[in-house]
Amino acid sequence: MNTITPRHPTSLKGIKHAAQQLRRRQPMKHATALDMVARQAGFQSYRHALNASSSNVVPASPLHPAQPQHMTYVTAYWFDKRTGARGRETLKVSLSKPLAAIVTRYQTTYCRGLMGFLRPKPNHLRLSLRELPQKAAQEAICVAARTLAFMDATGMVPSNRVKMAYPGGNRRDLIPYMDHESIWIDPVTLRYLVVDEPYEGRLMREDTSRMDWAQASGYDVRTPQWAGIHNPGETHEIRTIL
Repeated sequence: MNTITPRHPTSLKGIKHAAQQLRRRQPMKHATALDMVARQAGFQSYRHALNASSSNVVPASPLHPAQPQHMTYVTAYWFDKRTGARGRETLKVSLSKPLAAIVTRYQTTYCRGLMGFLRPKPNHLRLSLRELPQKAAQEAICVAARTLAFMDATGMVPSNRVKMAYPGGNRRDLIPYMDHESIWIDPVTLRYLVVDEPYEGRLMREDTSRMDWAQASGYDVRTPQWAGIHNPGETHEIRTIL
């Protein structure tokens, strides 16, 4: 399978068509799909696209905006059972779009890295667990921040149709020794991406079988420059593009 460069719809008709395709892959309301695709095209919502388009032409947004303008706060509370001390850890994350334009509340419930986070405010994610050790709370918000940065940079959204990302829709046909898997989909092209972050030693033992699997399945394997989402510096820098 060849790698396809994500394309943004360039007309209102294109937004509608992409929204229909998205609903076939991801169960959601039609209005939600329209808004999601419109955001990928650079608008706040589908209504915004309608109002801004006087000639049925929608300008595509740049992939990497010059300056992040939207601040999101990620919080986790911790508790030390030995001393009884309590506290809070908060990270401030700069994003190019509002949080709602990057991931919906529902998508947060099945997104690896964001599961367990509530959204008490439009720009605030808060971990529902309150009895974590301080180190675990710090790790949780760091993973969440990296997850948001990944979605913001790529335009990908989490997918809960896991089996659709694998050969023939077979969830059991996994890449050998897969670890720390996350499933993503481009809401415009509907192309799936599996991010696989195995630890160094595990990958080196099984490198040949993993590449053989990808070739036999017609999938591409790519190694990006970024260090990963799960545990940067500890997992091997290889990802699988499906």
